[in-house]
Amino acid sequence: MNRGSPVSRPEKVTRFANVPNPGVPEGIAVSRNSQIAVGTFYHEGPSHIFVFNVEGRLLRDVTIIDKVPSPLLGVIWKENDIYAADFGNGRILLITPDDKVTEFAELPQLAKMTPGPTEQPPGPNGLAFDRDGGLYVSDSFQGVVWRITSQGQVSVWKRDVTLVSTKELPFGANGITFTPEGDALLVANSGEGTIFRIAVSEDGSAGAVMIFADDITAPDGIAFGPDGNLWVLSPAATDYAVVVFSPTGERLVNVTTEGFNGPTSLDFLGDTLLAVNLGYFTEVKDYYIAALPVV
Repeated sequence: MNRGSPVSRPEKVTRFANVPNPGVPEGIAVSRNSQIAVGTFYHEGPSHIFVFNVEGRLLRDVTIIDKVPSPLLGVIWKENDIYAADFGNGRILLITPDDKVTEFAELPQLAKMTPGPTEQPPGPNGLAFDRDGGLYVSDSFQGVVWRITSQGQVSVWKRDVTLVSTKELPFGANGITFTPEGDALLVANSGEGTIFRIAVSEDGSAGAVMIFADDITAPDGIAFGPDGNLWVLSPAATDYAVVVFSPTGERLVNVTTEGFNGPTSLDFLGDTLLAVNLGYFTEVKDYYIAALPVV
């Protein structure tokens, strides 16, 4: 494992693919057969799921038309199916290989948590699967990580005040990922600038919440890379777009914003980091997937 300088060529950020209209990409996920799904965070009409091949060519364009708007955040593959977090409608969507879109699960409204944002509707954001096929969903407003069974049954896996934001940026729990060992779930709290580690007990229940890393500007997407380190995106920092932590939370390196435009979500295509650029904080309407070699 490379712990000293995990980014070998940080200046080699390239444009992997442009994101078609309506743009505003927020979530990205790479499948086992190296297809790349991207969801749009669109509020003025139908959102889309775009699927690209390894060369950045557009293969599929799936329009979400049952509820408009349906601004999407996290996306994730399970075999050939795509799951997407419909942030605006508090639900999880399932997109099958024939481009059929169905509602997989709806998140319930919980009693308001204090402290926390004034408005606390369901806010599904990050997605992760455990080894048993359970889907975990971060809820940015309700301070929850949900667990959803393969049949769509929803339950609270962990609710904690550390998962809400008490700051001006109201987004709490955001990007999530399991450790490679599966012994913990890491959760980025964007408003608090912190990544938390939630232990996974032997029976699969949630254990204690501890700080994994902090002092990050609006951490968003997180994922473990091929080097074994945790890669974190910051769409709001002015001096870095990516920050890398060791498996124990040691801050290793920052990657400058050059080649990025407010990146929000990432995944790995082999040894290459792919990040979608939402441009929300930069206010630059240039929507694309950036590619960064990491080893």
